[in-house]
Formats: sequence, structure tokens, C-alpha cells
Amino acid sequence: MVTLRAKIITMSNSDWPAEFTAAVGQRVRRERRARGMTAADLAGACARLGVEVPSRTITNWETGKRATVGFTDLLVIAKALGVSPISLLFPLGHDDGVEVLPGRTVPTWDAVAWFTDEEIAEHTPPPGSARTVLNAYRNHAAAVHTALTSLRVREERRRQAGANPQHADAMLSDDLDALHALRTAMRADRLEPPPIPARLTTAWDERRDETATGDDADRPISHA
Repeated sequence: MVTLRAKIITMSNSDWPAEFTAAVGQRVRRERRARGMTAADLAGACARLGVEVPSRTITNWETGKRATVGFTDLLVIAKALGVSPISLLFPLGHDDGVEVLPGRTVPTWDAVAWFTDEEIAEHTPPPGSARTVLNAYRNHAAAVHTALTSLRVREERRRQAGANPQHADAMLSDDLDALHALRTAMRADRLEPPPIPARLTTAWDERRDETATGDDADRPISHA
């Protein structure tokens, strides 16, 4: 597995929390300003999400006057800004590196991959491991995206005068089968597949009716 490449710098362990918090605060300010929001606007957006984060707290965080910030505050602020929390923690595309631990500065993508468990593994993770579970849900998300793309292609073909939708129908059928297989495999591993868009459930029902195979008891795709 790829390890965090450490670059030792002069900083005591006691300095790192405040420095890291201040860096995240600067990213909050950048995102807030990019949206034309004041600190009061952001505080109001947080309140509408059900969490009170005073504008003074936000300002102190952004200017480095607040040495610590609760993780829950980070989550609600990220949601209020319309960004992912990880983009505030690790500024991929903005900074080349980030100090993930005291004295350990790594390339930003390495920090993201460590946080999301996407580091390149030298060996296949064992069944039931956290990495295996994450991979199962990531593969499911990719299969849903692929099936939705095929569905859009088929719909576009059907809208076009004179277009032959047969190829698009076959492509969608294959992608639905692949999604079905993934969901079956997840359940075999005692994982509950996440809900899928209702459009895909409708597409599967149409396909099942056209082929007259299967039954409700073996219905492979459900958005419920």
C-alpha cells in the first residue's frame, strides 16, 4: 500500500492543530467569497440546516483566531457552502501539498486517497474488510451511473426521427444486468445495496415485461 510520504518540517506537535484549523478556515473563506456570501449569510445557511454556527465563529475560524473547530461544524458549513467536506480538508487542485499530521506534508492527492481509502493496494483486501466494503459501494455507484447514461442514450435515440433504438436498448439491457449482478453479490456479502433512481427501476420493469422473464419475488432492482 502507498504510504504517506513525510517531509519533516520545523513545527512542534502543539502547533499543528491550530495551523491545520487555520488552513481549513482559509478554504472556507475562499469558498464563501466565491459564492458572494458574507459570514452572516453563511451562518444563516447553517441555521437553516438546523445547526447554529455564529458568524463570529466563522470569522474567527477564517482569520486563524480560532484554534479548533468541531467536526460537526465542518460538516454543516460544507453543506451550507455546497461543497464536500473533504474539499475543505484537502484542497485538491489548489495546493500541491497538505500537512496531514504533525511534520508530515504529503501531496494533496495522497492525503485525499488516504482519507477515502483509495490508496493503491499491493494485495487484494480480504473479504469483509473496510476496503472491500467501500469498493463494493463504489462499484455499485459506477454501475448506476453507467446504466443512467445508457438510459439517456436510449431516450435520445427514441426521440430522434428514424433512429434505430435497438443498439441502445441492448446496451441498457446489458448495463441493467451488470447492476443486478452487483446488487446480488452485495447481498450475498450481507451488504444492503443503496437505493437507485426510480428511472432505473422503471426501465427494469419495462424490460421485464417485454421479455416476460422473472417474477416479483426475484425482482433485482428496487429504489425502495
